[in-house]
Amino acid sequence: IQTSSQNSAGDVEVLLSMQLQGSNAALVVKLIGTAVNGGVSMSTSNVTLGNEHGAVTALDGSTIGATVRGPSGRIDLVMQLTIDQTGGTITGTVAGTSRNEQ
Repeated sequence: IQTSSQNSAGDVEVLLSMQLQGSNAALVVKLIGTAVNGGVSMSTSNVTLGNEHGAVTALDGSTIGATVRGPSGRIDLVMQLTIDQTGGTITGTVAGTSRNEQ
């Protein structure tokens, strides 16, 4: 977990870097927005899962929804995370649904 200082617009960037157990794919979630109660009120985002890229579609506390697209099509992700800001660690589950796009 990395959190930037506020920029001139008052926004912070929160970077969540994860390695999925049983996979070589890294999952990186970048949230940008106003700092609120130890978190962020997201205004923009970026999500990378291996070679696939996308954005956050839902943010509710430590539950994050996202969609990424790449050579294999579209994957809808749901992340249920426990974030330890003091220790800088993330644990939880990530579920994905692959969808073929026409």
